[in-house]
Amino acid sequence: MSFFRFTMQTAFVRAFLAFLAFGISIINARYLGPEGVGILALLLLVKAFAFRFGNLGFGSSFAFFVAKEKADFRQIFKISKYVSLVISIACLLIFLNIWKNPISPWNDIQFSYYLIAVSVLPFTFFNNFTQRILSGRLKITKLNIASILNVLIQLILVIFLVVLFKFGIYGAIISSVFSDIAMTIILIIFAKTESNVNLVEENVIEEIKTTKLLKNLWNYGRWTYLLMFTNLLVEELPLVFLKKITGDNILVGFFSKARSVGRQSRLVVEPFTQMLFPFTAASTEERATRRTNILCRNSLIIMTLVIITLMIFIKPIIVLLYGEEFIPSAKIYIALAPGVIIFPFGHFLEIHVAASGKPRDIFIASVSTLIVSVGICFLLIPRYGSVGAGLSVSLIYMFRALFRLIAYVRMTKSPVKQIIFPSLQDFAFYQALFRTLNYYFLKKAKSV
Repeated sequence: MSFFRFTMQTAFVRAFLAFLAFGISIINARYLGPEGVGILALLLLVKAFAFRFGNLGFGSSFAFFVAKEKADFRQIFKISKYVSLVISIACLLIFLNIWKNPISPWNDIQFSYYLIAVSVLPFTFFNNFTQRILSGRLKITKLNIASILNVLIQLILVIFLVVLFKFGIYGAIISSVFSDIAMTIILIIFAKTESNVNLVEENVIEEIKTTKLLKNLWNYGRWTYLLMFTNLLVEELPLVFLKKITGDNILVGFFSKARSVGRQSRLVVEPFTQMLFPFTAASTEERATRRTNILCRNSLIIMTLVIITLMIFIKPIIVLLYGEEFIPSAKIYIALAPGVIIFPFGHFLEIHVAASGKPRDIFIASVSTLIVSVGICFLLIPRYGSVGAGLSVSLIYMFRALFRLIAYVRMTKSPVKQIIFPSLQDFAFYQALFRTLNYYFLKKAKSV
């Protein structure tokens, strides 16, 4: 299946997932209120920080080595299970110990909430590693099915635990935990199927000694690890600063909902980001660069149109989705909207450089972004509160895109105008896109 067909399949899936996720988001907002949403956002941050802190870059290494056929699928999957178990237990112990630390953003969160949030870490690590391994084999359909089942199960659990049984934050967190456990079971089934298929392949890749393979995985993944962890710090810095400076979970809740709408706004281009890493890793340099350039310049056009439309109607959208309690989120969304527009552009550049085997270059760009981000947050958030957090997001993403553009141009020697400005070549891009859409719609129409 081609890049466009894989992407279109993923686009339909992402649209459906966004619909389900909005359902979960609306229920949580309506039943937990701004403060409950703020606490929930901080609890979900535990999982994100633990994974980015502890994954050591193995997820990206697994995907890269499988995509490049540098290691046997079965051997990689076996290693991933042990690595995820050891790392997740270590992270669980570390994060239990930092709960009450004065610099921790969770030190005023009820311990029972926090304990449930960290209990999911073993499943988080296993799920991410297995998804990356399957993506390296371009098993996109299986990953899409797993994602749909994961969110669908979470939605059902939220309806029962939050709406019907009124368990509040407990219900929301437990729903997330059990949906991750269900995801683990689904991914184990899919990975085992792939392992069995690998047994009958004519050209089975020779197994490498485990210690040597681990060393090779680390040598590639260490820069990706540092990159991903730095990216998370950049991504979550406004939220953490907002909590530590104001100490107000309600403001965190307003910011969280505005950012949630912003992230859902990226739906139209996100499927392309999901597909870009494995396809870039498996393509020639010239073809990969041409593809990334097309995606970058067209993402700017598409995202600008989408975000301007949303900004016009953002207040009624917020009220309709989350209720009048969350009206302050509308101003925050407007403040972070420029960052939402530029984010996919920078993300495409980052993925290309990392998939080309040079994550260190992107890491250097990320460190530069992090240094600038700290200054931006110190300047804006104490003065403007949650709106300042939104403005910080926009400025941070702009600097992030700039530093990644420098790294990408240095590596590919691609002219900046080909990355930013539309060209006649883009007509072929849209023709391929529409042909793929027609293929799917006609196929579905014939099957009815």
